[in-house]
Amino acid sequence: MKSMTIGKRIAANSAALLAILLALGLFTIMQLKNIDGFAETIVVDCLPGISLIGEIDQRVAENCILTLRLVQTDDAAVKKQFFESIQSNVDKITGLMGRYEKTITVDEDRQLFAKLGKVRAPYVEACKGVAALSIEGKNAEAQALMKSTLNPAYETLMGAVAALIAFNVKNGETAGAGITQASAFARRGVWSGLGIALAAGIAIAALVTLSTTKLLRSVGATLGDGAGQIAAAAGQVSSSSQTLAEGASEQAASLEETSASLEELSSMTKRNA
Repeated sequence: MKSMTIGKRIAANSAALLAILLALGLFTIMQLKNIDGFAETIVVDCLPGISLIGEIDQRVAENCILTLRLVQTDDAAVKKQFFESIQSNVDKITGLMGRYEKTITVDEDRQLFAKLGKVRAPYVEACKGVAALSIEGKNAEAQALMKSTLNPAYETLMGAVAALIAFNVKNGETAGAGITQASAFARRGVWSGLGIALAAGIAIAALVTLSTTKLLRSVGATLGDGAGQIAAAAGQVSSSSQTLAEGASEQAASLEETSASLEELSSMTKRNA
């Protein structure tokens, strides 16, 4: 750095500060990207998943109640109404599952969803079988089929639904914890980066000031030495000029004496002639 000019020193130190700020900016952007990823998981996957699987759970439970009421009544019109409601719920559950499948982004979620679809099929068949027997007036057979087949299928289905609910809750909590952790890490990083930038700025400013002051002092000393040498040379020139002037004065006096002698010699020559 000793051989660098002041402009180059300022440019180099400014570049160092910019590099620190750039690193801080990149770090902040990366942390924000992580936070965005966790937030997207919550918005796109967890919240819709919990909402949809909760509605599926509600409609499955509603179908269980409707099936039980269908078996217990002897009114054909009421049975038909219950059956239509059951079928409507089955169709709605199918639609809800299709919407849920579109929110899946994790393998574990996909596996649990596949298990739900697998255990739902026998439940739907058992539910339809019980409803068909009851509509035919075979309530005793319907109740027997409900006890032997539908109820176990219902418990299995609700277990699969509960597993999906638990997964979505856990996934949401994990994403939320990730946001909290990333935010805390980003805050610590930003404050640390600002501290480093401030300390580096002070250190660089002090270094530039000291080095520039030293350089200016060196330049001033060099200029002072040069001025002294010029002054000494000027003194010598002045002394030489004075000596020359004194010699010129002496030569002028000699010339006057010579001129006077020549005049006397000329006068004597005239007299002699």
